[in-house]
Amino acid sequence: MGVSLSWSSVNNVTRFALASKYTLDKYANVQAKVNNLSQIGFSYTQQLRDGVKLVLSALVDGKNINGGGHKLGLGFELEA
Repeated sequence: MGVSLSWSSVNNVTRFALASKYTLDKYANVQAKVNNLSQIGFSYTQQLRDGVKLVLSALVDGKNINGGGHKLGLGFELEA
């Protein structure tokens, strides 16, 4: 579990976020986060082999579920 707090003196904006990570097994984990802008993020990471990971992610705007603008991601992480 993690908490992030930030404040900007330029525009007097405060940000707040909560995040969590859960390990499913030795090779997979899921992460979730939510912030004060009602953005909800999810990710799934699967280790395919040593040095190779597949990452699937999504960011949903909780204030505008039907309006679109959501983000999906797919990534490969390679280690040398």
